[in-house]
Amino acid sequence: MEKRPNFYIILELDPSITDWSTIESTITKKHRSWAMQKNQGSPAARRKAERYLKFLPEMKSLLKQAESRKQEAKAAVQELKAEKQAQLKKLDELILMLHTDTVTSEDVKLLVRKSGKVFSEKEVEVRLKQQGIRLDTGHKRTVRPELEKAVARGIRSELNTLKLSNLYDFLNLDHSPNLNTRSSPKSLYERANAIYKELSRIGKTDADTSLKMNLAGRAKSVFINDTEKERYDNTFATETLVELDNPLEISGRKKFLETKDIESLLQAAKKLGVAETIAREYIEDYAEKRKWGIQKETKTATIKLPLCGYCNTLSLSHKDKRCRNCGEELVQACPKCGTPTPTENAACSHCGCHTGDAPLVKALLKDGKRLMTEGDLEQAIYHFNHALDYWEDWQAALEEKKRVESKQRERTKALDKIKVLVKARKLEASESQLELFKAEYALASSYALKKTIDEINEGLHRAKQAYEQAEKLRLSGKTEYAFDKYEESLSHCVDFSPALSAMASSPPPQPETITAAWRGESLRLSWPEVKARGKISYRIVRKQDGLPANDEDGDIIAETSITKADDIKIKPGIVYYYSIFSVRAGITSPSFASTGPYLKRVEVEELDYEIGNRQVTLKWQIPEYCIAVEVWRKEKIVPSHRGDGKQIASVTANHLLDSDLQNGQSYGYLIIAKYRHPEKESRSLYSKGISLLATPIAPPEPVKDLSANRHERTVFLTWTMPAGKAQVQIRQAQSIPDMTPGQIVSLKTAERFGLPIPLTSPGQAQTTLKTQGRMFFVPISIVSETAVLGNPVSVTTIDEISQLVSQRNGRNIILTWQWPTGSSEILIAYHHDHFPKSAEEKGAAKARITRTEYERDNYWELRSAAQQKHYFTVFIREPIANIYSSGVNLLESMGQENIVRYQVVSKKKLFRKTPHTAWVEFISEEATPLAGLQLVRKTKYPPISKSDGIIVAEVERMTFTDKQSRIEIPKQYLKDGGYIKVFFKDDASAKEVRLLPAAKDKLKI
Repeated sequence: MEKRPNFYIILELDPSITDWSTIESTITKKHRSWAMQKNQGSPAARRKAERYLKFLPEMKSLLKQAESRKQEAKAAVQELKAEKQAQLKKLDELILMLHTDTVTSEDVKLLVRKSGKVFSEKEVEVRLKQQGIRLDTGHKRTVRPELEKAVARGIRSELNTLKLSNLYDFLNLDHSPNLNTRSSPKSLYERANAIYKELSRIGKTDADTSLKMNLAGRAKSVFINDTEKERYDNTFATETLVELDNPLEISGRKKFLETKDIESLLQAAKKLGVAETIAREYIEDYAEKRKWGIQKETKTATIKLPLCGYCNTLSLSHKDKRCRNCGEELVQACPKCGTPTPTENAACSHCGCHTGDAPLVKALLKDGKRLMTEGDLEQAIYHFNHALDYWEDWQAALEEKKRVESKQRERTKALDKIKVLVKARKLEASESQLELFKAEYALASSYALKKTIDEINEGLHRAKQAYEQAEKLRLSGKTEYAFDKYEESLSHCVDFSPALSAMASSPPPQPETITAAWRGESLRLSWPEVKARGKISYRIVRKQDGLPANDEDGDIIAETSITKADDIKIKPGIVYYYSIFSVRAGITSPSFASTGPYLKRVEVEELDYEIGNRQVTLKWQIPEYCIAVEVWRKEKIVPSHRGDGKQIASVTANHLLDSDLQNGQSYGYLIIAKYRHPEKESRSLYSKGISLLATPIAPPEPVKDLSANRHERTVFLTWTMPAGKAQVQIRQAQSIPDMTPGQIVSLKTAERFGLPIPLTSPGQAQTTLKTQGRMFFVPISIVSETAVLGNPVSVTTIDEISQLVSQRNGRNIILTWQWPTGSSEILIAYHHDHFPKSAEEKGAAKARITRTEYERDNYWELRSAAQQKHYFTVFIREPIANIYSSGVNLLESMGQENIVRYQVVSKKKLFRKTPHTAWVEFISEEATPLAGLQLVRKTKYPPISKSDGIIVAEVERMTFTDKQSRIEIPKQYLKDGGYIKVFFKDDASAKEVRLLPAAKDKLKI
């Protein structure tokens, strides 16, 4: 399937444009342009316009939605970046072919032409400069933009006052790491802005501070973007290069500069922070003014000694791998694309990343790691984010940010745990967790925990005060009052260990009794209130198959201060016991009251019945832990309880057949679930039971002759009504459960066979099908509550696709069609010599296409098709029944049509103007028989279609002998003359055979 183009790119829209009205206007203009190109453009332009016009509906829909528009713009940026990189790669390959370190302006123009004029001369020059190749200007100095003289003088004056050489030195005052000419405008501007804000915050008004604020403001202006920075750097270079004058005079004392002299001078300029190109121009200009000669070589002098981009130290050897001063590697991988890049470069030559910001970015990373170690996670994240502002997607910063964010989540989780303990007034546990927290997250404790620490200290202080007062009362013999103070202490801190120890010596009394009673599906537990000093609560513990021995021996189902509780989570068939404990100030009573056993008894599930001839079949599902099912029967009415009527069964099966009954007599049934007694094996427990009333009756005859006839989407059903009072339902379903004609079922079971359709009269019904596929119709005979299944019939309705058309696009075949209502999937099958007869035909090439896939492009494409005829058959698939339509055929000849040439041949008698006989003569190299031909005549001109004239002859089948054949023209048409052309009755035949007429004069009778 063809990849969809990016809509921003084909509309030639800037991805930064997000306004829908602007986009809509652009789409309208492009629509007009493409429509014009489709009709009037070159073949290539027409193909391009036709392709783009197909995307208009999807284009409008996608770009109208804000979110999808945003994603499309983002994708456009990425695609344009990738395209730019590919173009740069091609340019770099061309540059390598130059095999020189110096190029002329003509070389630049050649590169522009050979790169397809994708780049301007300026862009090519910048790329050459990044790769260390200089432009030979023939000793004509390049005019480089500089700051206005007044601005430059102002900056120089203020720098001189501070005894500084340049703005870079100013920005590095009291700040690290050092920034330089290789730093990006962004980093320089941010440093200047930070200095300006700091000086403003301090608020001093002395001359020194005012001067620094002025310089910070000037730095913000000159480092606002690349253009302004270039102006300053050129001005700085002009001011600085005068320091080369004395070395130049010494080197040129013989009125000639050798290569080694130029290399030394360039190295000196490099130390001063001046670019090689500018320094070389200065040296050449100086030599020209002094009328000195310069040594010329095929390969010009280059700076061989690398400069460290971190500390500006020049290496002693070109073989050095690390800086001799700071130890940094002199060549490092670009953080964006991985290309090895000298640290003295301002940017990566491959992707343009600002590698000159390395000292700043790596310092941010280092500081972020330090802050993370110190526990200042928020500042650590700030530093990592700041580093990523310069080097987006830098892996080292991303990994550290991920680490600190993980640690931040852990810290939040630990802090939340402490807050939960504080809220529960477990202050001793909170204090213990707090110490662990401080050890792990040292810096965080200074600001994030102040409120929590205050709460803990305040609560512990009050708990301690109350405890000390309680101890004084106890020692003075006032035990009852001491008890109240111990409880007050625990109200401030529930785990205050001294108070807990004191309270443990006087546990609360137990509840005297506990009783239980069933309330529907739950068990209500109740007990008398415990009379004791202090606040008493109750803990109820449940256990299976035995009494809980303590408050941890089982499941706690309730902790409450009232004297009742409901157990609502009881499973049927399981024996439960309950114990209740008193709780005061967290101390549990040493003894308890208990009750049990209790068994929840539930009824059988899904009770159903079927009525037959002198019999009733009962069906149910046995609940878990039920050991048997008892069935009691009583005539005319249902049994009211176990023992009322006759027990007819005690079974473990899930059904029972009660036979030898009297038709027309009503029988009542009570179905009871039986359970094992929890204490006495010889006894059982029973549910209350479920009752029903059923009347056996002779079942009606099933319908055996249901027939269905379909007209378009309407189905007409007919059948013979069964004898007697039976009614008939016809139920419709896309699939039916397993069934046997004649099977007796209940009315409830009959509902599983689909929805009933309306009857038009006894023995007749009709319905309109709304979906594609196979539909089943099941007849059901009904008397009273008895249903009998008849013989079902099925109807299949799968509409074919329409308007199937093929087009060739090079070696690709494009098919389009209209989907029928309700269809969602098709199968395309094809051979090279005949049409597939069915979707299952072996040997055919096949492709499945869903409607969703098709509507994505509104066509299906067979790519790189063989240069052979393609006989396509398109089948609609019905997914539920997995069946297919009969299929629609289409031939795509791929230019391999059988060409049949023809002309009109007339024979005249001597001295006669009117021919006495005429025929159409055919010649075919393949000599394949032709079917369904029509001869069409028109008087003044050859007909252009089979409807553009009168049909004078038709041939159902024409064969060839020795590659030739003919069709006679009826004599009645010879007198009036005219022109004859041949057409196929079926237009589809023209796909396989091309009828090629002769010139106009050879079509005339």
